[in-house]
Amino acid sequence: KQHTEYRLTLFDETFTSSEKVSKKTDLQDGVIEISKEELLHFSNDLNSIWKNITLRESKQNGSIVGFEVAYIKKPSPFGKLGLLKGDIIIKLNSEPLTSYSQALKVYNEIQTYDYLELTVMRNGKEKELYYEIK
Repeated sequence: KQHTEYRLTLFDETFTSSEKVSKKTDLQDGVIEISKEELLHFSNDLNSIWKNITLRESKQNGSIVGFEVAYIKKPSPFGKLGLLKGDIIIKLNSEPLTSYSQALKVYNEIQTYDYLELTVMRNGKEKELYYEIK
């Protein structure tokens, strides 16, 4: 199976204001804004996440290479993230997503981020999705 790679990058909150501006301008057009309030709601209620999106591991040669979007509810905050059914999330902030522990680490720390960069494989091609958390 061919997989498309998409990239999610997380930036910590240690940027100065001018660094944040320059970092944002370095990003591609199409940065998606995410409400910090909404993010906190979902980060505190794992069950509400699974009502809106379903992920399953994607393996090559017996090893996890990412997590495939098996379902995404369109009229939901997750439907606005630019992810599509069949996308395989392979990196979070340039770090390969090759285990459940890596995914849980991001989940547990998500409220500390101002920016996210997600790398996904879509139709055999790598695609990067950028998010700014406000």
